[in-house]
Amino acid sequence: QIWERQFEKHKKMGKKALLFIMCDDTKNCDDLENYIKNTYPALKNGTFVIHTKDNSKNSTGEINENTAKGKEELKRLRRLINSVDDINSPIKVIISVLMLKEGWDVKNVTTIVGLRAYSSHILPEQTLGRGLRKMYFNQGIDEELDVIGTDPFIDFVKSISIEGVELIEKPMSPNGVPSGPLVVEIDNNKDLELLNIEIPDVNKRIQRDYLSLGNLDLNKIKFKIQPIKKYNKDELNKKIIFRDILDNKEIKSINFDPLTSLDFSKVIGFYTESVLSQLRLQNIGIDHLIYKKIKDFVEKQLFGQFVDLSDREIIKNLSEPVITQLIIDIFKKEINFLTIKDMGFTDSSIKMSIIDTKPYLMSRKKPHYSSHKSPFNYVVGDSKFEIEFAEFLDSAADVESFFKNDIQLKQSITYIKHDGSLGQYYPDFFVKLNNNKRWVIETKGAESMNDQRKISRLKKWCRDASQAQGIVWECLYIRQEKWNSLEPPSSFDDLMNMFY
Repeated sequence: QIWERQFEKHKKMGKKALLFIMCDDTKNCDDLENYIKNTYPALKNGTFVIHTKDNSKNSTGEINENTAKGKEELKRLRRLINSVDDINSPIKVIISVLMLKEGWDVKNVTTIVGLRAYSSHILPEQTLGRGLRKMYFNQGIDEELDVIGTDPFIDFVKSISIEGVELIEKPMSPNGVPSGPLVVEIDNNKDLELLNIEIPDVNKRIQRDYLSLGNLDLNKIKFKIQPIKKYNKDELNKKIIFRDILDNKEIKSINFDPLTSLDFSKVIGFYTESVLSQLRLQNIGIDHLIYKKIKDFVEKQLFGQFVDLSDREIIKNLSEPVITQLIIDIFKKEINFLTIKDMGFTDSSIKMSIIDTKPYLMSRKKPHYSSHKSPFNYVVGDSKFEIEFAEFLDSAADVESFFKNDIQLKQSITYIKHDGSLGQYYPDFFVKLNNNKRWVIETKGAESMNDQRKISRLKKWCRDASQAQGIVWECLYIRQEKWNSLEPPSSFDDLMNMFY
């Protein structure tokens, strides 16, 4: 039942949770396989046993890797086992005697059962390792592994806490708090027609105008002219290394033959690639233009005089972290200033219904609760203040529905940051009142330098949304400091009187 809950949860995400059971001999493997297939009809064709075809009783099932037959058998088993993550594979349970010490690449094991008497720490460590690969790699998801087993195996599991593994001991109850992340999804048991909020697609106001790059005038760039540093012969004959100015981390190195001249195009190419990469403007056809602008700037202006870019000393100067950062920052700022523009209101008939949202995962460690006015099964906050505010919306009689705008919902608003770059802003709450008005709420604890820019952009977004949808959209900015100093509002109307 513990594994079944994991299976049903991850199935909503298009993933398949696997149960891994480790036995002590082949007979027990086969007996367990028969038991599972006869007891759980859904697993009749979903159980995979790994051991050799040994007919002797109490065989360890180990394979002799020194024989051609043994090597071929291991290859076969590894090919089979490494296909079980596929959602289309029928395998849900793996029963094994073998460890398959190498070549195991299964990522979807969520539950491990250890049913053998481990004689050393090596085997239980390998067994545990079967479930420590991440199913949602690089997605920022907190994953957990359910481990059940004999007393010696559990004792080992407890002992690894000293190595930085976080362990939580729970009773084996199918009704307890499930492990792993929360699945946030639309709750079909609610009146979704009432709770639905439609959001117009009007986030096209702030865009880049690439034609403006032709106006990049190097003579108008304001910067501090850099002195040309002198180097000794040994310094000039070393490879050129570009380092980050903050942590001194190597970004790129260029090797060259001391007897030949260095191709300066590699250095200018590095600057061009860095600028476009940090602005996320690769592969749009402006590489050649930016390359030429950087080359002209370095050659004619950076050092306050015309310099020979093939000069080894000049190229060495260009690898200095301060100069590297200066060039990249100058061109990022100029490109942003020229290309990022407010294009005005763009009408759109496209609307997103929040009840069409697909399930997504959130960390169970975040504060959360079940709301009756949100179309989702959970409201998950980034802070206790957000949950407190959500509970207020739940209790306010004039609020018909609301939802917490998690990043997975992709309801962001593009705005211009204080440094001139583009940013994506995710307002905290979308609210629908009984009078059919819509509100976007930003709750804030500590204020940052971009917050006022976000609110200014949000006001424009609300005006655009109102014009596009024919429904009044407005916004509120709720500072936690002020919220804590006032009596809790009893209605949304009270809230407006306090903060609007």
